[in-house]
Amino acid sequence: MIVDTHVHLYPVYDREAALRGCVQRLAALAPATVAYACLTERHDCHAYKALLDTAAAESGMTANPRYQVLEDGHCVAFRPGGGLPPLFVLPGRQIATRERLEVLCIGRDAAIPDGEPAELTIRRIGELDGLPVLAWAVGKWLFKRKRFVERLLETFGPDQLLIGDSAMRPVFWPEPAPMRVARRRQYRLLAGSDPLPRAGDESQAGRYATLVDAAFDPQAPARSLLAALIAPAVPLRRIGSRCSLLEFPSRMR
Repeated sequence: MIVDTHVHLYPVYDREAALRGCVQRLAALAPATVAYACLTERHDCHAYKALLDTAAAESGMTANPRYQVLEDGHCVAFRPGGGLPPLFVLPGRQIATRERLEVLCIGRDAAIPDGEPAELTIRRIGELDGLPVLAWAVGKWLFKRKRFVERLLETFGPDQLLIGDSAMRPVFWPEPAPMRVARRRQYRLLAGSDPLPRAGDESQAGRYATLVDAAFDPQAPARSLLAALIAPAVPLRRIGSRCSLLEFPSRMR
């Protein structure tokens, strides 16, 4: 399986083009794998609900719908056609904590408010059966906030918290110290594209992803991925590309 664990579908995007481009890039990175996109939506974005609505509208109208709801609404299969494989889309949220850190909730479209302490946010996600991911973002793991990150690694073990790397971390930026510590302590490190909220940035989805060496269950695509991401025995590998030296300044404008 291959998964982009940090996908946004902002209202300014062409949503179908974003999904099609995502599966194209994932399939190019790892041919003959099952492709996933984990949405990580801000509080003001509701693309996953729109996908559910589109699937409901298509249901019964055609024998080969592009969108199909699976696992009681916890997964949407997008079938773009044109020789491309399906893309399994999982719901999720991006929460801005009181410490101005980013915590992702993978697998659940949960109503978790911004502005609460990171520790409480992580516990809320776990109670909702989502996967909590402490996500790297430009400038957010430095200085005082670096100590918050370190404290969270002392509070939550590898079975409670995952670590997110981003295509926004430029190639000249070494792996941050807390990420190196997390890797040594056997935390699961995930890769994601983290597109920005401006027209055209949907072309970034699928460029940086996690290769998951585990079996795919076609009857439970969401459950099989989520279980593999947290399972210590399942090998994970970050593949794809992060921002280049020339690309980074233009993406930060």
